[in-house]
Amino acid sequence: MGKLSLSKVLYREINDEIKLAQPNDFTSLPSIEIQFDDLDKLRPIIPYCIDFKKRSIIYIAKYDIDKGIKAPFLYSHERENADYLLETNFENIPLAKNIKNFKAPRFVFSPGRCGSTLLSKICQTAKHTSLSEPDFYTQLANINLSAVKISPADIQRLILFLTTDLLNGSNSTHDGAIIKLRSECCARPNIFIFPNVQQHSIFLIRHFIPWAKSVVLNFGKRNPNIFNHLANKYQQSLNSFDFLSKKTECHLLTYEEIISPNTRRAMSLSKAFGFDISEENITDALKEHSQKGTSLADNTLTLTEKQIQAIENCYQDWLKLAPNDLLKNHNLEYLLQPTK
Repeated sequence: MGKLSLSKVLYREINDEIKLAQPNDFTSLPSIEIQFDDLDKLRPIIPYCIDFKKRSIIYIAKYDIDKGIKAPFLYSHERENADYLLETNFENIPLAKNIKNFKAPRFVFSPGRCGSTLLSKICQTAKHTSLSEPDFYTQLANINLSAVKISPADIQRLILFLTTDLLNGSNSTHDGAIIKLRSECCARPNIFIFPNVQQHSIFLIRHFIPWAKSVVLNFGKRNPNIFNHLANKYQQSLNSFDFLSKKTECHLLTYEEIISPNTRRAMSLSKAFGFDISEENITDALKEHSQKGTSLADNTLTLTEKQIQAIENCYQDWLKLAPNDLLKNHNLEYLLQPTK
């Protein structure tokens, strides 16, 4: 077996709470080598990110997973609260050995700004494990394979084994946890298909116009070219849904249905999650902003008339790409109709 190294964190890079998890997010004391027999003293141990150059995995050791589960974004909570880093090479994972009766999680896909963090909170009100945006998934969905010299087989292995360690660290290897993904994961949905496993997935969508308004409000300052990508990003998510509906039992949810009181939403969520959700669970989750405590909960931002017109133009661009048959087959034709 390869070595395990443990280091004490001195400084955390938390200037931008939503930036992708990276190996250089921390400054630490020199590491010490430890043995696998030492791992029990360091639990809970949760994967944080991948160092592709070193072909290693960075975990957060002695992590308060109960608070991490409740946080709007797991990767951000890990970064802000890490005290000990555990690093090991690809060949040593999973750290969790002899896991029996492993139950695959249900991954939540969306183009973002569709209420996926709310879904996580609804799970929590129902006392079920939901992990919001573990960032090693985002890394694997967006890497340039040739640049990091990693094969598709490596990615499949990393996804499966890091998922095993994530679920083991959160005590949810057997209960079908819900794992909410960042929107970037729609770029490569095929890597989330486990071999020889019957899988469920969840796809969440929202009408283009209010979706785009929310994206621009929250990310426009970070990305001055955001209007160049809206139509393709939205379409990419629908392409992901098309793939997932063929390869998994994919449960379709819409933002509009979840936030509006109706007789169907608890039933739809129960079917999607694989466990009972009550109307009370939903209303309890809606009492407070699901991203409270983050910059994404700022309700004071407004769009300019120029931005609103640019969003309308992007919607017209997307309509030219819209997969009409897919939308019709899944009762999503409302996405083709104008809205405010």
